[in-house]
Amino acid sequence: MNLVCIFLLIWALVKLNSLKDTKPKFLLILCFIFLLGSIFHFMSELMSELASVINKS
Repeated sequence: MNLVCIFLLIWALVKLNSLKDTKPKFLLILCFIFLLGSIFHFMSELMSELASVINKS
């Protein structure tokens, strides 16, 4: 699910970048912030899974 969100955000970034003449820059920055947030969320989930696996062994 997270990978789908990341893919959609990257697609949105590319689309906004190709339309940068008509679209305001803050939309591009907003998409970038959402992309960073989703990557950070995915990494934190991955770290918690890894920690639980390490604790089990």
